[in-house]
Formats: sequence, C-alpha cells, structure tokens
Amino acid sequence: MKKMKSLDVLALKWFEDKDASQWSRAYFTPTSKCDVLLNNMCKVFNSFILDARNKPILTIMPMIKDLIMVRMQMNRDKAGHGEGKLCPKPRAKLIKYVKDAMDCMPMKCDRAHFQVYSGGSTNQWVVDLDKK
Repeated sequence: MKKMKSLDVLALKWFEDKDASQWSRAYFTPTSKCDVLLNNMCKVFNSFILDARNKPILTIMPMIKDLIMVRMQMNRDKAGHGEGKLCPKPRAKLIKYVKDAMDCMPMKCDRAHFQVYSGGSTNQWVVDLDKK
C-alpha cells in the first residue's frame, strides 16, 4: 500500500474505500462463481443463426424468432422430464453442493458467528450471518 501511495494516491483511496474481500488475493477462491462465459455464448448464438446471417433484416428477424421458439420449447421439454421442481442441471449442481457441504463442520462462536472447517482442519472460514 505504501508503494501504491507513492505511485497513485487516488488508486490508494479507491482501495481503502472498498472492503478488502473485493480486491485482496487473500479472499479469492479457486471455486468458480459462474459457469457461463459471455464470449462462448456469443459464439454459440452466432453459429445458431448462421443460415440467417446473410439475409436482409426483415428475413433474419422471423428466422431468429423461430429458432429461439424451437430452442425454448426443446429446453422446456427437457426440463419437464426432471424429478421435482428443479431442472436437471441445477438439480445436479445442488446435489454436488450438498455433498461438498457434508464435509463442512460448523462451530458456533455466538448468535451470528461461526467458524466452518472443511477437509479436516485444512480449510476454515468465518461466517457472519448478520453481514451475510
């Protein structure tokens, strides 16, 4: 932080105004928070509308609408075959998270604070329910 102050005081102020969990490497996790990459979605959409891309705009729009309608119905059909109220993919993720959570051992500190251990004592986190 001293080195940053000597380089750029405004940058230092920006960091000081933020909670350390938003920028400090100590708080980063190797676990992905999202399994969707925007770039990949754009590539999929572009290949999805490949036949329509060479046509005039008044022809493209109904073609894209039809493609999206068919795709949405196919997804609805797939979702209808799942068990319970969750679609198959989110259900599989939830089951995995539940299995991972079974390895966690919470230790209550007070009304809103817990120390959670995972993998024996190799990983541990403080959970503050008030701050979420």
